[in-house]
Amino acid sequence: MRQDRRGQLVAIVQQALDVTQHYRQLAQQGTLSDADARLQALATLATMHYGKDGYVAVNDSHYVILMSPVIPKMNGKDGSRDRSS
Repeated sequence: MRQDRRGQLVAIVQQALDVTQHYRQLAQQGTLSDADARLQALATLATMHYGKDGYVAVNDSHYVILMSPVIPKMNGKDGSRDRSS
């Protein structure tokens, strides 16, 4: 069961990388603006799920939540802060 979950996780990460590379290429070709490519990539990633309860979320290098499909109100917030306090 653990190996199956790991396989699902590897597959969803690869799919997410493929999505981001696709939209990056569209922006580099001038088909989409950088901003539109980012928005469309995040929208696509928000629809991706694996297993019963797995999903894709995106943080930047400063732990700002760029996209959370489970708690959208957290988008744009600092994800490094402990929300329990």
